[in-house]
Order: sequence, then C-alpha cells, then structure tokens
Amino acid sequence: MKKIILIFLLFSNFIIGKTFADNVDSTIIAKQCFKNAKAEIDSMLSGKIPLNYERAVFLTENAYWGNKISYESFKKMLDFQTLIIKSLAIVNNHEDSLNFKTTIDKTAAEKKLLYQKALDNWAIYTYLTDTTKLYSKKDNFSFFNLPVKYSYNDPFGSSNWKNTQVLSLLDASNKTGNCYAMACLFKIFSERLNSGANIATAPGHVFIMHADDHGTEYNIELPSHSFPGVGSIMTLTYTPAEAVEKGIAMRQLDLKQSINLCLIYLAKGYEKLFGNNDGFMLECAETALQNDSLSLNAMILKAEVFESAIIKKGKQLQDLNKDSLFLQYQNLLGLIIKKGYRQMPKEMERIIMSQLKHENLAYIRHDYTPQPFKDIHVKEPRYATLSGGLFDEEAKLNKVENIGRTIFDTQQMKIIGFIPKDTSNADEKIDAAVFAWGVDPLTKKYPELTPYQFASNTPISAIDIDGLEGAISTIINFLSGSTTSTSNSGVTGATGATGLTGATGLTGATGLTGATGATGATNTTGATGTVGSTGTTSTVGSTGTTLPSNGTATSSTNLPGPIGLSSNGMPCVSCGTSSNNDDPLTPDFGGLTLTGNAYLGGGSGGSVNLLYAKSNGLFTNASMNPGVGVDISATLGFTWGYYTGYGEFNGDKLKNAFIYENFGVGLIGITAFQDVAKGGKIGKQVYGYTIGLNLGSKTFVGGSAGLQITTKAWNIGDFLKSFDKLP
Repeated sequence: MKKIILIFLLFSNFIIGKTFADNVDSTIIAKQCFKNAKAEIDSMLSGKIPLNYERAVFLTENAYWGNKISYESFKKMLDFQTLIIKSLAIVNNHEDSLNFKTTIDKTAAEKKLLYQKALDNWAIYTYLTDTTKLYSKKDNFSFFNLPVKYSYNDPFGSSNWKNTQVLSLLDASNKTGNCYAMACLFKIFSERLNSGANIATAPGHVFIMHADDHGTEYNIELPSHSFPGVGSIMTLTYTPAEAVEKGIAMRQLDLKQSINLCLIYLAKGYEKLFGNNDGFMLECAETALQNDSLSLNAMILKAEVFESAIIKKGKQLQDLNKDSLFLQYQNLLGLIIKKGYRQMPKEMERIIMSQLKHENLAYIRHDYTPQPFKDIHVKEPRYATLSGGLFDEEAKLNKVENIGRTIFDTQQMKIIGFIPKDTSNADEKIDAAVFAWGVDPLTKKYPELTPYQFASNTPISAIDIDGLEGAISTIINFLSGSTTSTSNSGVTGATGATGLTGATGLTGATGLTGATGATGATNTTGATGTVGSTGTTSTVGSTGTTLPSNGTATSSTNLPGPIGLSSNGMPCVSCGTSSNNDDPLTPDFGGLTLTGNAYLGGGSGGSVNLLYAKSNGLFTNASMNPGVGVDISATLGFTWGYYTGYGEFNGDKLKNAFIYENFGVGLIGITAFQDVAKGGKIGKQVYGYTIGLNLGSKTFVGGSAGLQITTKAWNIGDFLKSFDKLP
C-alpha cells in the first residue's frame, strides 16, 4: 500500500511540475496573441491590407483574452445591433416631409445626405444611451435593449480591464465600459452605417464628433449623455489653448488615426497581463508615433515605458546625465511640454475622480477664479469661468511640472528629480495614456442644444432628457420588412426655455409620430411645453429592414460563439456556444482532491480540494455531494477541469451546483462533474474529472451520482499574507 501511495505522490508531482511548465508555454502563446494582433494592425496602417476599424478593435481586445473570442460571433452580434439601429432610423425618417432645395452653399442631394447621416448618428446615440423595446409580431420575438453604462467605479480598468473593452458593452449581463469603449462602439456602428462620426481626443479623454443636418460639428459625450462645447472639455481635461494650437488636443481623428490609436490600448492590455519589461509596449508606442506624430497618447505611453526603465536602474540623478535612455526620455518630455501638455493637478484629479465614482468626499475648495488686477489694489472686474472657480482653467506653464513620477524643469528643459512611488491609493492609478474621464460639463443644463434637433425638433426623440425614463417601441416584421412606430401618450412635454415640444405639434417628449402620423394641436412654448394629442400609428412599409440571412435571431444558435441571445431574448456575450479553452489537453485548473463517500442507496459525500489556476494561483475549496448509489470509500486523487465561459477562469467559477457521477473499481476511483447552468442545462461552463486511489474499504465495484454543491474559493496566497499582519 505504501508503494502505491509513493507512486501516486510521484505521479502527482510530475503532473504539477508539468502544469507549471505548461504555464510558461502558455505565457509565450499568450504574448504571441498580442504580437499577431499588432502585426495585422501594422499591415492596415502600412496599406498592405484595407483599413478596418471594427477588426482593429477586435484584434486589440481578443489578444487580451488569448484569441478565444470568435470574430464571426463578434460580427454577428454587431450585425444584430446594427439592424436595430437601422430600424430606429427608418421609423424616424421624415425626409418626405422636408423640402430639400439647392441653395448657394449646398445642393439638394448634399442636404439630403447630411440629413441621413445625422439621422443615423441619432439612432446610434439613442440605441447606446436609452431604453429601446424591439419586438416582432409575426415571430413573437421581443427584448428590451438597455443603455450602456459608464464604469464609474473603475474608469481606468484598474480592477477589471474588461471595462475598457467593447466586448463588455456587448455583454448583456454587464453593458458597462469607460468612455473609450463607448466611443469605439459608436465609431464601429458609424463605420457600418457610413454616418461620418469620428473619434476625437483630449488629454485623458475620448469622445465622438459628428455633424448635424446642417453640417455643424458637435461633441458627443456618451457617459453623461451630453453635448459639451470645446471650452467645457478643455476645462475638465486641463487642456491649455497651446495644446489645441499645436494639434495634440481636441483633435478629430481620421480612420487611419483611429486604428492607430488601438495600438495604445493593445500595449496597455499587454501591460496588465505581463508588465512592460520586454519591449512590446515601446514597439507599440514607436509604431503609433510613426503613423501619427501628434498622438499625445503614444507620446505619454512612450514616456511611461522610459520612466519605468530609468527608475528601475536605481541610479542617482547625477549618474543618469550620461545615460542614453535618460537623455531620450528628457528630450521626449521637453517635446511634450512644448506641444502644450500639462499634467492635471492632484487636487483636480481627486475632485473629478470622486464625482466620477459618486463619492461625497470632503476636500478643501480653492477659488481659482483669475484675479488679474489683484496686485495693483483696484476693483476687480467680473471674470467668468465655466467651473465657477473650482478648477484652474488657464493651465499655465509652471517653472516645474510633474509628468508621471518625473519632476521636470520647464525653463532648463531638464529632469530634476523623481517622486517616490505613491502606494496609498495604488488601485486608483491615474494613467494619462488611457482614455477614461467621463466629462459631465455644465452644458447638461441645456439639453436642447444637441445635433439631433432636426429629429422632430426634440433633443432626444421620444425619450426623457436623462435618457432613462422613456422608451421607444419599434415593431419590426422581420419577414416582410415592414416597420411600425407607436407613440407613448400622456407624458409631460420636454421642459426648457425654448419650449422644445411646441410649435410643431408633437405628441410629447416621449412620443413619436410616424412619417405620416397625424399630429396634435399646436403646443405652446414656455417652461414646461404642453403636450399635443396622441399621434396615430403609421407604417413605413417596404422600407423596413430584414434580419441577416442566418435566420430570425430567436435562438443563440444564430449567433454562435461567445455572443448569443439569452433566455429572455436579450443579446448577450456570455450565453453563446463558444469554447473558452480551444486546447483540450491544457486544463484551466487542476490539483489534489481528498474525497469521502458514504452511500448505501442514499447518502452523502464530501471533498476538499487544493487547486491551481493561472488567475488565482493556489486556492482551496470544499464541496458536499448528496446523492444515491452504493459507494463507501475515501479517495486521494488528482482533479483537472475546463472552463468554456466568457473571460478568464477563476476559482469562484467553481462556486456553483454541479451534477457528478462517481465510479470505483478496487483501488481506482473516477469522478466526472459538470455545472448546472440556468435553465437546467448540464455542462454549460465548467466540467472536469478526478482520478485517484481508494484508501478506504472499497474492494468492489461501486458508484454514486447526485448534486455537488461547492463553496467559494479561498486564495492560499492571501491566507499566507494575513500572517504578516499579526503582531
């Protein structure tokens, strides 16, 4: 018996050793995913293959997930959502009632094109920021599309990098992301619809710019559902006029520059997984600057890589003055300063971060209202600021500026020191290379000033100003192609000094009339705007849109891979049929299990596990196994298993109900287990096996089956660290 146990322990050590070796190999494979993504993006930028923004975003995000997301599934999900957006535009198209005439500045065709592009952009905006109900009478298919949400608690992806990704916004169980993810998704839809919307950048922020039906450009702020002016964005991103003049801020990107920007997030995703020690991040920054020399984010990324490498050298400042890397870094900071970049003051960061996270933090407020005549003791004139003196809106160049942890003398253009690493708030690192700020400017007080006024002369058609209360109902007959719009009646008209719901006899702020629907009596303007009578339902008819040829989108099989439709008909990333682990020989978790079984007809068993997973390291959990069978044994075995869900496996994925089957013959015991998903399906996301030696009295054929209930995972590393805190 001792020999058998010794052989088993040697076998276990071999398996564990092989697991660690496989982890080294898996790291190499995972890094190659990023390198392959960069190579394809490089090919786009160099003209070897066509520019494709949607593909570039997918490559960036899929590399982070180890190339486990299906591109076809990604496209099918976007196909489905693009269909909804097109339907919204069709229902609200009133071009037949408009009189497009050629004028001295535009032809009738040009005016009609501007109208169509603006209408498509309105439909994208509405889909992303408001609740939309979609249903088909013929197919008895419906779902509510909820608006995407800003990741207030994790704007930089510090806790979960998924919050920076379009994939997170496509996941119906989450639909949360930062401003970069939102802008990316808007841009993807715009490219599909050819609506002419572009990504625009400011320090630490990204937003959308597009023209209204007259050709006037607007800034679209998706997290706050507002349309800020240039001054508001400059104030809240600490952008001086010099940065705009030099072309590094408030810049509208073309398609190539937008794809080039993906390299920055590719590099930051790589850093999240592997750090910045092997040169990949620097390669991304260099490539980005070669294709766009004014990319501030590429400059900041390159500076971060240089700063980290220099600090790691641990040298004194006087010893660095002849270091070539140090001199390159110093010259780069000089260039960034000359271009007008100013790092946001810590006080301003804290205020904005607390507002982003809806925290009521106490802080001492300083009045930054300029006082140009203070020193000559005369009466100060009125000086207007957007923030009411809360922020320094001039962003003047100081003699000494901080960039990252570097202290820079702007007169001598030299580095004069480094700030010690701040470990007091490590989870909230403000990364200037990452777009994350959600700007909530004062312009939210004036929601009527939007590029969508042409759409029935309302700021957000048939939707309350906050974008959460009303709903647009759209009936789509997927087979015949007809589309019908219905109005919500009896809702208070939009407020505002301009009486948004008046003058044109609309049916109310949350109602829509169709292209030929009868309107109510003329509304009066004023503080609240009175409501017209309910408009009649109208049908657009043959201009409706049909689903792609893959079917009616009533089951997840129409949207294979990680993206499908959930049981309530809602599009969802995590309820598809994809496999997260494409290599059946490489398990997602594995380790030792000690099991005890006592079944004589009915009974119960239990197990204690010591397992390893890449994302958790070593962790432990336990399970109770009520069931039926004939099985009296104690087994020491090796467990391994696989995860087929969305994202990275962690130990808490095992906290679930499982179906198990156990079979033993003599000294050998074998167990298989599969989790029970919603709806009672077996083997939906996690499954695995245990093989081991029976240490008890079982010398006959035995077995059992039943329900396995597993506890949460306890991380061994965290447990050991707790001893460090003991006195």
